[in-house]
Amino acid sequence: MPDYLARVRENKADGMTSGGLAHLEAKKHFIAWLEEKEPHIFEVPNWVSLRKKDFENKKPITVKQAVDWALDNVNFKDVDAKDAPSQLAWLYLDWMRIDDAFLKDILKRKVPNLAMKKTTERIVDDGREQFTLIDKLKTETQADNEDTVLPSVPQKLAV
Repeated sequence: MPDYLARVRENKADGMTSGGLAHLEAKKHFIAWLEEKEPHIFEVPNWVSLRKKDFENKKPITVKQAVDWALDNVNFKDVDAKDAPSQLAWLYLDWMRIDDAFLKDILKRKVPNLAMKKTTERIVDDGREQFTLIDKLKTETQADNEDTVLPSVPQKLAV
């Protein structure tokens, strides 16, 4: 890989008196080297070639449905924009493929943590609401106990 700053210094040593011109020539040299060694960098991404007409006949979907579809298809390389249920779903899929941090963030939000799962299981309880009723009874019992006046106990016993 060429050293950009070294190339700028060489350009200045070769008589380029303008710093801007020395940098411009160094950039040209670096881009030429990059095009030769890493041509895939200059390829147009998939989403640039998308057209609105590709998604006109598709029904609108929710953000949740788009994210779910993208998560379901993120590991399949043969999935194309035409397979996506919406433009948003394709955008999410493409973004997840490009940016690992975005994918991890989505997964953190989608996978419920253990505490949330236990809370949800307690509330749902197969359609019954037993735990909600039990919690309500506990709260009422505690409130009743706080209202009960107990006889006072003397601090010191008389001798």
